[in-house]
Amino acid sequence: MKNKKYLSWFYSDESMNKMMVGHSFLINKLCENFEKIYFINIKKIELPGDRDYHEEDFGYKVDTKFKLPDNIEFFIPRTKKNFEDFMIGKELIAINSFGRSFSELKVYRLLVKYRIKLIQIQNIGFFNTRQKNIKNLFWKNLFYRLNKASSHKLIVLLSNLGLVPKIQIRFTSSSEVIESINKSFIKKILYNLKFFYVKELVLINSCTYDVFKKTKIEIKEDQIVLLDTFFLNPDIVAFGANPSKEKIEKHYYFLNKLINNLSTMYKKKIVVCIHPKDNLKLKKKYFPNLDVVQYETRKNIYKAFLVLFIETSSIVDAILLKKRILTLFSNFFSKTINNFGQDFAARAGLLQINIENELKTDKNIFLSKLDKAKGGYSNYIKSFIAPDGSNIGCEKIIKILKERFF
Repeated sequence: MKNKKYLSWFYSDESMNKMMVGHSFLINKLCENFEKIYFINIKKIELPGDRDYHEEDFGYKVDTKFKLPDNIEFFIPRTKKNFEDFMIGKELIAINSFGRSFSELKVYRLLVKYRIKLIQIQNIGFFNTRQKNIKNLFWKNLFYRLNKASSHKLIVLLSNLGLVPKIQIRFTSSSEVIESINKSFIKKILYNLKFFYVKELVLINSCTYDVFKKTKIEIKEDQIVLLDTFFLNPDIVAFGANPSKEKIEKHYYFLNKLINNLSTMYKKKIVVCIHPKDNLKLKKKYFPNLDVVQYETRKNIYKAFLVLFIETSSIVDAILLKKRILTLFSNFFSKTINNFGQDFAARAGLLQINIENELKTDKNIFLSKLDKAKGGYSNYIKSFIAPDGSNIGCEKIIKILKERFF
């Protein structure tokens, strides 16, 4: 009997919340177009080195702010045998949203064994940024880079030997990625000969663009929105960039002072939006007199009079909407954290300010500078948010998946 084809989504996390923040619109559209979608959390079958979870940390529930479609089915394989039993009678086309670290090699070996075709969707609307080395942490920085680079290169090598699967198609909203191949004679040859880890790149518009075009979120200018930094991000911590308790306290002292001054200046309330994996209880302590929310970033950006940030990809919504944006710089955070926002500022022409600086300028002059900076957004939008004309990204993804694999 022939195996039945299913669309699936492989991820590695304690919950679905982070994925729903970034991909809820796409997930809902996929569910409207496919009979059933399996969401498979591979966290438990990674190599032991990554097994820092607790049994109770895993579940199928998501925050009440999200609504999951009825045709989603969850599976968390506990062992290799558990996964093998699940695959009986099935052929999977899989969206891959986990990484290429050494801990995931066991998973990739399982995928190649069952000839699972992998798809990647990189449609958040931002560019690749490099982490800067931190003073006095040379060896930790070097180890982090070597470990990450070597695991990536190993998986690329194994994919060319047929020992792990290649990515069949990567849907990307970065025209820069495709341009870098077209501009390089060697890269173009390797890409055409299928020596890249990704067999084919397809340019699409970002999920930010899709939501803007296909939903009816009201645009207002009611509030000042701070997209707060997730300084306990595991990648930042692994790189040695996590700040000390003393620096964190100083950072939030000056940050609160700055945003409250802006609130008074423009007579707008402040809303603080935090990362989906951040600690809401902790962040409410850092902002004792302000509204601190989680899983509501996009909704609040649509209502923003001004958006402030240090580092977060969520800023792409504000760029597309041509909101006033102020990039913050903190001497209490490392170059790794500050570099992300500075790269955004350089690419989109955003205004920057150190959180310790006092705003002594006239409020109308400052507002005029923020409005003038919007002129630099267009190139960024064209390169990373809407590089594919007026096409809806998720519709293009669904069309190609059906044509190629179903």
